[in-house]
Amino acid sequence: MATSKKKGMRIIPTPVSAKTNIRPKIIEKARTPFHPELKGWAFSVSEFSKTRWGASDSLDDYALAQVITRQSYIGRLCSPLPAGPLGLIEFGTQLLVEMPNLQLSSIKLQAFLAGRNKMAIGDGFAGNWEIVQFQFAALRERGVYQLSGLLRGLHGSDAIMPAEWPSGSLLVTLDQALPQILALPIQRGIERHFRIGPAAKPLDDPIFQSASQGVLNNLLRPYRPCHLQLRIKAEAIEFAWLRCGRVDADLWHEGDIPLAEAAERYRVRILAQSEVLREAYPERPVWIYENAWYISDLKANNMNGLRFEVAQLSDRFGPGPSAYMIISENLEIRA
Repeated sequence: MATSKKKGMRIIPTPVSAKTNIRPKIIEKARTPFHPELKGWAFSVSEFSKTRWGASDSLDDYALAQVITRQSYIGRLCSPLPAGPLGLIEFGTQLLVEMPNLQLSSIKLQAFLAGRNKMAIGDGFAGNWEIVQFQFAALRERGVYQLSGLLRGLHGSDAIMPAEWPSGSLLVTLDQALPQILALPIQRGIERHFRIGPAAKPLDDPIFQSASQGVLNNLLRPYRPCHLQLRIKAEAIEFAWLRCGRVDADLWHEGDIPLAEAAERYRVRILAQSEVLREAYPERPVWIYENAWYISDLKANNMNGLRFEVAQLSDRFGPGPSAYMIISENLEIRA
């Protein structure tokens, strides 16, 4: 594996072999747990072999940050993966992947629903990873598998899903908990510098390689709202949606899911192309769009359709990713 030292670190894949598997990959998952003592968060790394990290907030004064002993595996996509449905198991897509150092296998539905066979698909940039599950794996040739029964956009990564992950995109297994590099809240947004190499060598050994990475804060990022609805009322248009939660939101019990924020707030926008025509900050998952506003905004957009967007707000992060819907210019409303 090779890496650049530029800001916005990217890991560039090279052929995988036992001798070269000494470099980790920085990944940030939105659902990485808080560290109870530091009251901060951690971002995760995957690696092939026992690896030693040295970290510094500058290019000097490196100190041992962590020795990593747990193992994950890195492969790549051999076929493109187009965007898929959310919340539904996708059986129609057959994804071809190369995973030379790990045998992939199919699992029963119970194990699948329990979270097994998770992987991250991305382009190598920290924070730009979609979490995907697969239920079925069929060996096609040595180290190459065909995956199906996909569940897409897990753990808030639906906002990361592009129109297509191209062939050659990176693949990281997630069944084993990824080692975490602890970061204090005060370090958020600060670029940190790392030296990475075999655990048996000192940090100043020439075999160590350097990388720089800003501390991201996706742990605090609100999830994108879902199930947008538009209802035409007598004097207004009503938009409604459901909130998605980061913390304990998978528990099936009566009542609403935990908020995990200081207060429930949303940012809603009406846009004409990329221009924001109207913005509001409701405190519940509903917003009333008066008919007079709708007509005025249509005129401002030459009587073309409009775009409605909603994002949940966090006091510590800001707005999360937006969900949207297109508002037709032909709604039957009372002027």
